[in-house]
Order: sequence, then C-alpha cells, then structure tokens
Amino acid sequence: MEHPGIIGLSANRTVVSVHQALMGQSHLPMAQVVGSQHVISSVNAAFCHLLGSTATELIGRPFAELVPLGAECLNLVDDVYRTGVARSHVKAREDQMDPVYWSYTCLPVKGAANEPLGVLVQVTETSLFNARNTEINEALLISSVKQHELTENAERLNNELQLEIAKHEAAEALLRKNRDTFFGLIEKAPFGLYVVDSQFRLQHVSSGAEHVFSHITPHIGRDFAEILALVWEEPFVGQAIARFRHTLATGEPYAEKELAERRKDIAEVESYDWRIERITLPDGQFGVVCYFYDISDHTKAQELLRVADRRKSEFLATLAHELRNPLAPLRNGLELLALSEGDRSTWDKAHGMMKRQLDQMVRLIDELLDLSRITRGAVDLQRLRVDLHTVLDQAVETSRPVIEQQQHRLVLDIPTTPMFVDGDGMRLAQVFNNLLNNAAKYTDRGGLIRLKAMIEGNDVVVSIADNGIGISAQDQGRVFDMFAQVERAQGYAQGGLGIGLNIVKHLVEMHGGRIDVASGGPEKGSCFTVHLPVATSTELAPSVPVMVERPTTPTRKRILIVDDNEDAATMMAFLLKKLGHEVHVAHDGVEALTLGQRIWPEVVLMDIGMPVMDGITACVEMRRHDWGKAAYLVALTGWGQEEDKVRSRKAGFDEHLVKPIGSEVLRVILAKASGTKARTSPGAP
Repeated sequence: MEHPGIIGLSANRTVVSVHQALMGQSHLPMAQVVGSQHVISSVNAAFCHLLGSTATELIGRPFAELVPLGAECLNLVDDVYRTGVARSHVKAREDQMDPVYWSYTCLPVKGAANEPLGVLVQVTETSLFNARNTEINEALLISSVKQHELTENAERLNNELQLEIAKHEAAEALLRKNRDTFFGLIEKAPFGLYVVDSQFRLQHVSSGAEHVFSHITPHIGRDFAEILALVWEEPFVGQAIARFRHTLATGEPYAEKELAERRKDIAEVESYDWRIERITLPDGQFGVVCYFYDISDHTKAQELLRVADRRKSEFLATLAHELRNPLAPLRNGLELLALSEGDRSTWDKAHGMMKRQLDQMVRLIDELLDLSRITRGAVDLQRLRVDLHTVLDQAVETSRPVIEQQQHRLVLDIPTTPMFVDGDGMRLAQVFNNLLNNAAKYTDRGGLIRLKAMIEGNDVVVSIADNGIGISAQDQGRVFDMFAQVERAQGYAQGGLGIGLNIVKHLVEMHGGRIDVASGGPEKGSCFTVHLPVATSTELAPSVPVMVERPTTPTRKRILIVDDNEDAATMMAFLLKKLGHEVHVAHDGVEALTLGQRIWPEVVLMDIGMPVMDGITACVEMRRHDWGKAAYLVALTGWGQEEDKVRSRKAGFDEHLVKPIGSEVLRVILAKASGTKARTSPGAP
C-alpha cells in the first residue's frame, strides 16, 4: 500500500518531468538548478553545446561556476526561488572589442503543494539576437507585413505556452484529486496506519490508529522509541524498536499475526495483526509504515467461545454422570426385585429406593427445562402480594429430607412480623429450596446451616449461610454462571449440573432483586444473600399452600393408549389394568384412528412424537369424528415446553402431561374425565 506522502512525491516528479520535456523540446540552452547552492540537476542539448560539455560533466556542479556572468545572476536565481515569480535579466560583457550580451530567463519550478522545487534557467547569448532585432526593426519600418508575422508568431507561442500551462494545471488537479481519494480511503479503511520517519519520529497517524496513541500527548513528531516505552511493557518494547530500525535500515519488511501484549498505559491486553515496510517519504528520506488490525475484540470473543465450549463439554460429562448415578441403583433394584419374590420387606426397600432415584432423574430434567425456559424468557411469573414466611416455610419443608439425611442443624432466624413481596410464591420457594439444598450438599455431615430474614429499608433480605467447604475468591466471580462447577473437596459427590445457582440468579432478578455470595475461602463456609423489594401490590396470594384432596378411584374407563415406544405403552397398560380399567393400545396415529372408530374410547392417552402420523395430527383427525369429539384426549409426551403445550391445546387436547407420570396423576386425570359423558357407538364393547 502506498503511503499518502507518495502521492505528493509522485506529483512533484510529474512537475519535474513536465519541465524536462519542455527543456528537451527547446532549441535554447536551458538548465534546471536545485537547492540553495543552485546545483544543476538537469540540462538540455543546447545548454551542453553552449558550454561544450556533456550532461554528465555538468550535472551536480554549481550553476554560477559554469555560465558566463553566472555569479552576477545568483541574486536573480535566489529571488525567483524565494518568490516563485519568473524574471529575466540581460547583461553585457564588455571586456571584448564588441560588447557581448547574455540573457538569463528564470522560471520557478513548484511542487504539488506549491512548494519550491528549483529554478529553470534559460541562458542565451543575445549579441546575435540584438543584431537581428535591429534588422527586424529596420524591416518593420519597411514592411508592416513583417510586423504582422511577428505578432502572429508571438501569439502562437503564447497560445502554446498557455496550453502547456493548462495541461500542467490539469495534471496537478488530477494528482490532488487522487491524493485526496487515497487519504479518504486510508481514513475509512478498517485498519490502522502510522508512519515513522528517518529520524525515528512518529510522523503520521491515521484515524484508525489514533486510539493506540490517544493516551500519549503529544505523539506526532515525538521519538517513536519513547512512545513505545510509554505504551508497552518489556521485552516487547525492545523487540519492536529493533524490528522498526532493522526495516528502516535494510528495507526488509516484517509481519506478525495475533500478537497479544499487555499495555502499560491502560493495563489491558490487546491483540493485533500487523506489518511494517520501508517507504520513501516526500523529503526523499526513508521511513517505516506500519499497517495493523486491532483484533482484541475478536480474540476475546474466541476466548469466550473456548470457555463456553469447555463448560459445555464439562456440563455434558456432568449430565452423563448425574444421569448414570440413579440408573445404577435402578438396575440393581430391578434385579433385587427379581430375586426377592415373596420378600415384602425387600420389595418395599427396593421400591422406595427406585422411586427416590427416579425422582432424582426427573428433578434433573426439570432443572434443564427450567433453565431453557428462563434463558429464553418463556417463564411468566404469577406475581401476587405474598408473605415471605409462607415461601420460606415451604422451602424449608421441601429441603428438610436432604438436610436431615446429612444430619445438619438448621437454625431459623425469621421475624414474626409479615414480610410482603410482589412475587410468584412457587418460584420464590424454588429459589430458597435450591439455596438450602446447595448448603446441605456442600457442608460436612453434621454441619450448621443458618437461614436469616429481615427487612432493611425497602428490601426484604434473606441469607442462607453454612460452615461447609466454602468458595475460593476466583470461583466467587463465576459461581452463578451457567454450567459452573467450583472446585470441590474429595467426598462431595452429591454433584449437580451446575445450573441450579444460575436458575436462582435469573429468578431473583426477574423479581427485581439481586443475589450476592460471600465466602472466606476454602473450608470457611459460604453465605448467599437475596435482596427482594418490599411489596407494592395489594392483591394478596393465598397465605398457605392449597391442598389438593386425593382423588377417589374413578369408575371403570375405556382407555386408548397411543405410543410408538412399545415398552412405555405396555407398562402404562399394565398400570391402568391394575387400576381396574379397560385398556387398548396403538403404536401410531393411523392405527389409533382405526382402533378408536371401533372401540369408541372414553379417554385417549397419546404421545406426540410418533412416526407415520404424529400425535398432533392424530388429535386433529380424532376431533373430526363423533367418537373423538366425545373422548377426553390427553397428550402424554416428553415435550414439555410452553410452546408444546400451546400446540397441543390448539390441536384439541384436553390435557398436556409430561413424562414420566405416576398413578396419582393418572387418578386425577381420570377423575376429570369422569365429568365428560362419552357417547358410545352401537357396536362399542
């Protein structure tokens, strides 16, 4: 990429080329001089002939030493170089028999920025010209025709000169336009650019590079090594200085990708792709241009992706571990049941253990679904004015089995006065239940857990402290992150998916509150503190949980089970038959429609995700038939997101249940179905 200064240099070279072309076309002796000593930089053939020397012999020598009466015209050359105004001078050399006249015409040579580049000098021995001028004057007296011819020649020469001037101005205008376009592109380019000159000073900084030097004032014209020492740390400073000086001295470029260094001035790590090259500056000296891309944000984003990917892998490994934990005792329990026929005591122990492990798996799956709904903003809080006493009582009762199993001592410090908040009582109970379970899991057996609540200003503050394994300072900053698992001491195998505290944080913030964590470090316990705004609403939630009466055994029902999982369908059929119902099974939607037309079921328990015809389509088709309109249709599926429930309602299902369900839920559903009078066909069994 060409440095902006190259445009000006190219323009100057164009100007010099134009003057050299004029000199070459002229039959008059002409020379171009530069510098304060007026050294000859170029000559034409007529000038060489005048002095009887070659161009090589003349170029580089002072003008005044070469031409007749040269020393006497130095003031004239100085004046033209300084003012930029063309001038002429005629001088007679009278040390001969007949005076010899010499004429010097000086034209300024200017650069693209109107700076003086030199002087173009036309040297003419005018003695012969004077004689001819006398003859012309005499001829003019004789013939006006000659006068007219001379006038025409003069006008022609003038026109030619004006044309050359116009071409020169057009060339300069084009060069200026190109230079402006170049600078415009540089300023808008998605990279930074700066130039270091031959004296190792920072000469030019583009807008894309200003942020690098914004903390150094001034920086333009300042020693570049000094600037580097203010911005970067060693050893990078020494390395960078050496690279710039090497490129300046040798012209060898240098490039580096994804350089990451800590800045001294702002105490942050920045990353760059950069390249340096040597260029020729407008003053003719060498300089170094540096092009760079600031990839700091890109590098940070990549690091975040790596961290997220590592956490995802850790989470998947943890999920597999947590799901296998209950599977092992479930398998052992099944084998124990097979070996203990008639041993009621063993059956009861195995059944209780298997139920607990199944509940653990369901809890893990529910946590994942909760996390998905919360992070997608799909959770709608049922906010009412609720007394936190009720919420905390419910959370304590739910967590008590875990606490008692670990033989912890739970101390409650809760005032008797009401503590009203605007919130969803069920979700707030979930918050404090998770925090209590967390304290129980990470505290040694027989530990102490303290729950304290109070009103501070406009907040209700609840803290749950333990004397457990504690949290290191580095983990305290990420303990609420998704899939975060802090380092744990050997023996804390209760585990978890690392999402419970993330769910807690989201739920607290959805209630307009905040949660903090404090710990003295490993083995020094931890304390989680929740701040919730005091209630402003007036609608009061129920002060005690609503107890649902155990449903009575429903009357015998004709039930159609539709599930492509044959084991699931078979086990559900066995359970319903044990409860005294008539049960029929189909394994896809098409089979269910055929069977339903024949048996006219009162209740249909149907999976959604099935081959051939899915449950949604089958439900819509069933509702088009008389038997389907009368039946109580229940979606029994593993799809439990809110949008899944909306789809099932639109399709025509009366209920949407998420697998797995127990006999108690089945009794409730069948009790609801008892209120629906299903019509039977004449041929129904």
